[in-house]
Amino acid sequence: MKTLIHPVTGQEFKLGRNKPLAIGPRLSLGNYLLRRFPTPPASADYSQKADGFMRNILGNDVAGNCTIAAAYHVAGMFLANSDQAIPFTAMNALTLYQQLSGWNGVENDASDTGLDELTVLDYWATNGLIPGAHKITAAIKVDGTDAEEVKAAVWLFENCYFAMGLPDAWVSPMPSASGFIWDAAGSEDQDNGHAFMACGFNPQGVVIDTWGMLGIMTWAAVAKYASCYTVLGVDIVEKITQKAPNGFNWTQLVSDIQSMGAAEQ
Repeated sequence: MKTLIHPVTGQEFKLGRNKPLAIGPRLSLGNYLLRRFPTPPASADYSQKADGFMRNILGNDVAGNCTIAAAYHVAGMFLANSDQAIPFTAMNALTLYQQLSGWNGVENDASDTGLDELTVLDYWATNGLIPGAHKITAAIKVDGTDAEEVKAAVWLFENCYFAMGLPDAWVSPMPSASGFIWDAAGSEDQDNGHAFMACGFNPQGVVIDTWGMLGIMTWAAVAKYASCYTVLGVDIVEKITQKAPNGFNWTQLVSDIQSMGAAEQ
């Protein structure tokens, strides 16, 4: 498990995303965007109502639970944008990480070996982030090489979930404050496995939240490195139909989700 040191405060942070051993069938967003799909705005930011929560590291300074922390950040943002309280804590994120990864709860222990994003996304859809609550309907694959598809994902579903090996230039040193920019910079390094979420976009790239900081991952970097998904939250359905009434095949998506064994929440 690789540990990063904040260049200003000296605080430790963990990586911890493992590359999935196999990727099973996944619905792809591009299959549901129709020719009449409206042009997304030039920029969007869904983090504002959840600003305080987005700065919560959710235990990723204690353990390599970045794949879990990213999920909680998405779920918390959904709740905030629906004017609901956010109940999630770092203890929730660490407890779920223990359950799914086998970590024994001791900081810097050899049992802290990380987790892959597909395990997290599948558990989230089946069980929720708190037992029986805060489920997603599905996680849909997004083509990171297509900036317009990524914009569509963030605009429609108000999130993207990224998982990748960070290039060394992004972590040596790691970002020191919000406002950082991650641009294409050398090869992806699977030893730097990390997961984080996008809460918006602008002409420069996607707005991301990681280690309690907001920054930009440029469109060139998204295309070069990112494996990404968008998750379908319970409260997002009405917004989708309002944003793209004739440009998104919602009926077919629901049918395909159900055919794969999931139920619309």
